[in-house]
Amino acid sequence: MLVQEAQPCYSIQYNKRSLLVSFLFMLNLASMPLKAYFSEPLPWIRGLTSLECDINNLNCSESILTFFHNLTHFTAPGEHVFITPTLALFQVSLPPIQDSDASLYVSQMPFAIFYTRQQNRQAMAIANRQSNVSEFQAISSFQFLGLDIARCVFWATESVNGNFIYAGHILIQTSITWLGFKFVFRLCLTAYIIWCMWNSYYRHYTHLATNLCLYGVKDDPKVYEFEIIVGDPTSIILLNPVVSALFVVDFWISADIVAKALFDIAQLVGTTEFFFAYLYLSRTVWFAYGTLSIVSQLLKKLRCEKYFHGIDPTWTAIGVATIAGSLTYLQAHIKFFVQIYNYLFTFMINSDNAIESSLSATLYTFTIGILPAMFGFASHDQIHCQWLNVKAKRQMEIPVHPSSYLNNGIKNRVAISLSLLSLENEQIISAGGSIYRLFKYNNKFKKHLGLSQRDADCYIKWNSSQSQ
Repeated sequence: MLVQEAQPCYSIQYNKRSLLVSFLFMLNLASMPLKAYFSEPLPWIRGLTSLECDINNLNCSESILTFFHNLTHFTAPGEHVFITPTLALFQVSLPPIQDSDASLYVSQMPFAIFYTRQQNRQAMAIANRQSNVSEFQAISSFQFLGLDIARCVFWATESVNGNFIYAGHILIQTSITWLGFKFVFRLCLTAYIIWCMWNSYYRHYTHLATNLCLYGVKDDPKVYEFEIIVGDPTSIILLNPVVSALFVVDFWISADIVAKALFDIAQLVGTTEFFFAYLYLSRTVWFAYGTLSIVSQLLKKLRCEKYFHGIDPTWTAIGVATIAGSLTYLQAHIKFFVQIYNYLFTFMINSDNAIESSLSATLYTFTIGILPAMFGFASHDQIHCQWLNVKAKRQMEIPVHPSSYLNNGIKNRVAISLSLLSLENEQIISAGGSIYRLFKYNNKFKKHLGLSQRDADCYIKWNSSQSQ
């Protein structure tokens, strides 16, 4: 039996503004791996660490100390910072020595979180008034997974104007091969993100357009022109566990740059350096996305979906970017965190003049990652801000249809509003959205619990005799 194919009878077009906005969202997401180079040197740009000392040579400690001492002559009077892309030197005031808890005083010393066992002993001697402040002097190795990634230099001075500690941090030069590998890795990650966006999101628009062209919509069979408003694929990629894992790897393969950022953010002497370190640590948002993906899968395995509610991805990014730097600064100045991190830095390594950062990196990753997940367990009414339309005169809430874009995240609401912006006074009536009624009834029907994925929704717009 022959079946006659349906003949195309509907006109389909894409909303150009939504295409532009969606492309910008795609470009922003795809370029995230390469944004690391706002703070990192490109492979073909290598900074010189020292003119007089091969920094990889463990026998050049005295030369390193002399090198940093000489840097103090290049600072203008009143300046407390000397910084380049590969090194930093800070002059920070020492707190007055108290007669109370010596361990509390040590934890309040500048950069105490990075002290080796030898430096902790020197600091305790100062706190107990068993040695002079000027006797505090040390050179330490900063390691990650057993590899030297930086050298830290500390020495203290006494004067009539107060006591000061000089803290220097210098990166160990890495090979062009390693820098090139990181660059290629990030290019491949960018390509993988673009492929995921196409494979998981954009390619389905061709099927949607074909079906609309052939069959239209049953809600209004007399309409022959349809406009597709393209959504934002960001939330789909954010919950991709492979992408999140690769971003965590990408963050820590630059452990030397991370160490420098942590060193810069542990003080407030150099505000510019503090700001750029703050900006670099905003990349830890991928710790949060990865944690949300793991929590989602775990809750579904345990059939505990009802206890968790999806989080707006935009607010997650803003929240983590805002909190990461300030939380890092607070951890470097609160006694409990200083002692925990310092213990993790020192207990795995045999040398008294070195610290190993891998365990601390694990704790730091977990701390940043778990914060947004905690909001997902909070009451939905406490964290979900419903978009309200308020009448100008009556100040009364207007019910919002489940399918309306007004239920989406703030970024997508603005984007869709721009796409629908018109000089004509048109009434918009929403239809569909039954899937969201189902989700509200029971979260277990969601594939991912971690992030709200409403922003990925596309919309079909058509004009009827009464409304749009």
